[in-house]
Amino acid sequence: MLNFPLALAALAALGTALPVEKKEVSIPDYIKEFKGFSYTPFDQNKDCRTEDEIKTDLDVIKDFDLLHLYSSDCNVVQYAAETISGKLIVTVNDVSSSDEIASDITTIQDQVIAGGSTLNDKVDTIIIGNELIYNGWYTADEVTNFITEAKAAFPNFNGSWITSETVSSFYGNPDLCGAVDYVGINNHPYFDGQTPETAGSYVLGHIQALAEFCEENGHSKEVKVLETGWPWAGNADGVAVPSSENQVTALKNIASAAGSDCIVFSAYNELWKTTSDWDVERSWGVLGNAPSVW
Repeated sequence: MLNFPLALAALAALGTALPVEKKEVSIPDYIKEFKGFSYTPFDQNKDCRTEDEIKTDLDVIKDFDLLHLYSSDCNVVQYAAETISGKLIVTVNDVSSSDEIASDITTIQDQVIAGGSTLNDKVDTIIIGNELIYNGWYTADEVTNFITEAKAAFPNFNGSWITSETVSSFYGNPDLCGAVDYVGINNHPYFDGQTPETAGSYVLGHIQALAEFCEENGHSKEVKVLETGWPWAGNADGVAVPSSENQVTALKNIASAAGSDCIVFSAYNELWKTTSDWDVERSWGVLGNAPSVW
């Protein structure tokens, strides 16, 4: 009789990779009203998932229009280019110098090519920094310069150049509206003490108000939400209570009000993240744990 554990050990010793077991994931109809998902390619130890694992995760959400990636770590841009039918939104995180920005974009480009596509065909948007102004790391003028330099270094890219910020960062820096091809915001009703029932009107209200604000300051720009969602576990922020039921209610409301302008944060629970006082960091996945780690 075959000793299955020993057989597995023997295969591992020979360096034979076993196929990733794939669980069935059902995507609710209301989630299909969103433009796409955010995704990170790390396991619970913050190590890179394997190529097969990443592709298994992405295969579930491959038919959405957009996939928001926060870096090119783990060759995730290449694997996404090989897997999804839609386009990518990719963040450049190292903005410490013009050379580092250009290097990150070159890596993104190289991975897209390795994935059988081109930067223009597969990448919708390049984000220069995530919440750099909100966190006080850089000024709006500095972020504007980063975007300008990136555009100059890659003049043939015909997608969008933006930075991702909170609503308050744009209100405090109206000229930032003019520096981006569209206004990209991270917009989370939970962190502003909303109820699941008001989540949709909250997100739509910010989209409309920010578009009007930029228009009033001489910049007619479309506003898109790069992150929005609701945690299914964690601590309450006043009337903003994490639960599975509330996550569904909030996302249904957001989908109905503004789903076509929003990317869901996030596809899967990000078990690699550390927790804070809110204890919600690992509990945003609308599809549960990633299929590759169930």
